[in-house]
Amino acid sequence: MRKAFSILASTLLLAACSSTPSTLSFSELEMAQEELQNVIDPTAQLQLINEGKDIAYVVYQFAEVVAADIEEDGETVKVNLNVAEEDDPPETTVYKLTLDENHEIIEIFVNGKSTPIDVVSGI
Repeated sequence: MRKAFSILASTLLLAACSSTPSTLSFSELEMAQEELQNVIDPTAQLQLINEGKDIAYVVYQFAEVVAADIEEDGETVKVNLNVAEEDDPPETTVYKLTLDENHEIIEIFVNGKSTPIDVVSGI
């Protein structure tokens, strides 16, 4: 009985000491908060707006985004945006990106091509 209890206690202790689960998340915002709206540059196609150390907003102002996802690659977070044809009227799309402490780099890909960020700012 003691042996079984010792094994159970050891297992629980190891589970508690293991690294914390990833908090990485990515979601489209229906409406940006007012503070964020005040920082968005209407002339910039692609923006990154940081809020503290673990939240960033990706703002894309051009053709409609038809699919979006993220990938982790070590300390890099790759944001993949697939957009409609450029003939469509411009649209503003805002994504909230929640990062882990080990994510140092955010790279944006539009239709599979690495795309420079026009404006980086913070709120």
